[in-house]
Amino acid sequence: RNRLDSGISPRKNRRDLAKSLDAVATLDWEEACNAWGEPDLLYRTENVAIACWKLDPRISKDSEAWPIIVGVYIIDGNWEIAALRFDSPEGKAWQINSVTPRFLFSGYEVFLDTMNSGNKTFISVELTGDASSVDIELNGRMDGQPYACRAAKSLLRGEEE
Repeated sequence: RNRLDSGISPRKNRRDLAKSLDAVATLDWEEACNAWGEPDLLYRTENVAIACWKLDPRISKDSEAWPIIVGVYIIDGNWEIAALRFDSPEGKAWQINSVTPRFLFSGYEVFLDTMNSGNKTFISVELTGDASSVDIELNGRMDGQPYACRAAKSLLRGEEE
C-alpha cells in the first residue's frame, strides 16, 4: 500500500509481487506468513494450513477486481489434482480474472496439481463479482483418498469484519 501511495506504478508492483510470491515460498511457513503481515484469514488442520491476505485494489489489472494472496502449506501427505476453490457464500459466484504466478484456472477454481508434504505455494488471485465475502476451499486427493478442507470463516471484502 505504501508503494502504491508513493506513486510507483501498479504494473511494476504486480511484477514485484510475482517475484515476491516465489521468494516467500522458500521460507519457513511462519516466516513466510509474517513477510506478508497479519493474515486476514488463517486456517490450519493436521495436514494443511491456509492463509489469506487482502491486497490494495489499486494493484489489480481490472479496477473492479478484488486482489488477494492465498498461501497453502502442505504439512503432511501428498496431494494430487489439488485445486483451490473460491466460493461465494451468498450471491453470484466469483469469477477469477488472473492468477500470479501462472496456474491454470477456470471459473472460481485454481488448479494447483501435485503438492507434496512440505510444499508451500503462494498465489495472487484477482476475483470479480458482487459478493461481500469469499470462502476458500482446498480439494483434491490426499494420499490417494478424496480430501477437502474449507476455512472455518469467510474472507470479508470490506474493511469492517
